[in-house]
Amino acid sequence: MAKEKAKTKLSLGLSGAFGQFFAIFGLALVVSVSGNLGLGPLLIGLGLATIVSLIFARNHHSIWATPAFLFLPALIIFSRGLETLPIGSPVWNFRIGGLLVSLWVSGLVYIVLATIVRYIGATKMRRIFSPIFSGIIIVLLALSVLPRVIQFAYLEPLQAASGTSVKLIIIMSSSFLGYLMVTIFSKKPGAQARYALLIGIASGVVATTLIDAIELLWLSRLLENTIFFKQFTPGMYDGVPLTVFHNLEASFGFWQYLHFDLESMLLFVPLVLVAVSEHIHAMTKYVLQNKEGDQNADAAKTLIGEGISILIGGMTSGYPLTIDENIVHIATSSKKSHLGVVIPLAVLMVGLGIFIPFSYTLTLIPLPVIGGVLIAWAGYEAALGFSRVSSLVHDQLHPLGTSLSLVVLGLGMTLVIFEFISDYLGDSSLRFMIGTTPFPSYLIVIVIAFIINLFFPKLVVV
Repeated sequence: MAKEKAKTKLSLGLSGAFGQFFAIFGLALVVSVSGNLGLGPLLIGLGLATIVSLIFARNHHSIWATPAFLFLPALIIFSRGLETLPIGSPVWNFRIGGLLVSLWVSGLVYIVLATIVRYIGATKMRRIFSPIFSGIIIVLLALSVLPRVIQFAYLEPLQAASGTSVKLIIIMSSSFLGYLMVTIFSKKPGAQARYALLIGIASGVVATTLIDAIELLWLSRLLENTIFFKQFTPGMYDGVPLTVFHNLEASFGFWQYLHFDLESMLLFVPLVLVAVSEHIHAMTKYVLQNKEGDQNADAAKTLIGEGISILIGGMTSGYPLTIDENIVHIATSSKKSHLGVVIPLAVLMVGLGIFIPFSYTLTLIPLPVIGGVLIAWAGYEAALGFSRVSSLVHDQLHPLGTSLSLVVLGLGMTLVIFEFISDYLGDSSLRFMIGTTPFPSYLIVIVIAFIINLFFPKLVVV
């Protein structure tokens, strides 16, 4: 009996570890392509951050570092708001060098806030970090992704190759439906965080392959009229190093261009406050329901671990990382899981990042494929946010707090619309500006939300 239980536990541990590995790999692929980042450095950062987080947290539950969805809208605004730059070019490296410094500041802010939580207490900190307004901001971030994805995944490819409108729509629809079917029919809640992204990407790649095959066999029969096949040529790997060690300057050239960049600071650092708010809310809710664990110590420990993950992710890839588990489950679980599986998988992820031809090949996946799953993912996150906000407003919030929440949500959606129109038309008169630097719409909402939290804590803290 004991052996059977041990085998069952090992089987569950292996299944969970590999499920997390594939989910995180899918997240990394979507983030790197949509955010115009190098996939190799991102995989290296994920593996290293996972190993360091496991060592630092010293708990018995597996921790995986993952790309943080919360920061993805900011990355897309930062990397695709202007002309999309070739990865590894001097101008691209200069842009990422400014982003790198912003991520270091974000990680340090995380660690400082974790220390404050430890000594002041998570409950008191909720006066500043209300779950109502953090939920609203997450909804706005998710919605702000949608028009930008349509722009870089559909409109720009359409302009580059006329007559492909129907093809692009079919490809985006295939990856969108692949993601959607997994989330609808899966019996496990949160399946979208495991296999849905990869299955959505696979669906889009299959659709693209079929479209290209039809083009080659029955239509124009010209390789240049295909979408995916035309990228695979005999000399496609010419000039591509075998590993990052063969050309460190090309892989991590942004380290030579470190500088303070006000635009990336305004885009990324304020989002730390929203992420901390989410974690404090989760920790407080779990402790109140289960009456176990040191709420303040657990919240501080996990937040510090996440701050370190952001620092490591920024150093290696130019993108902030987070922890791929319910923050409370990590901090309070007494169940041992198979770290002997997680650590080798994290090492494998580093190895895949080091082998450049592998990551280079994957980044050739057409943008419409990534666009389809990204629209589905953002829509899912927005729906979850709306559901959570409406539940809190309906069940627990003071009537005046309800009114304030709706006002903030309406203001935020209006600002998001004007922000996108401004970027699309190139008209800065529709934006708040600091000199020549645009002021992010969600930063305005964050400032208003936290001012309301401070002056009306009893109305918005639930």
